[in-house]
Amino acid sequence: MPAPAPEEIAEPDAEVTCRVDEVNAVSGRGRTVTAAGPVEAVADPYEHAHCRRVLRGPAHGRHDSVLPTMPHTVHGFHLASR
Repeated sequence: MPAPAPEEIAEPDAEVTCRVDEVNAVSGRGRTVTAAGPVEAVADPYEHAHCRRVLRGPAHGRHDSVLPTMPHTVHGFHLASR
């Protein structure tokens, strides 16, 4: 079972910004979304293991941490080709 994220990763009142882009290389169409808000490390090792199992994305390494974000702001754009 992976170890929970160390406390120093998510200091009290820490905030993060995450940007995700999904663009079709051929058509140039897609979307981009940016979310920002406070973050808190998952301290429960069972919840941490569950999050690593169900979250999509690249393979998780043993040094990766799960940091849930409660977005305060979300901005998105739809990209259209000319």
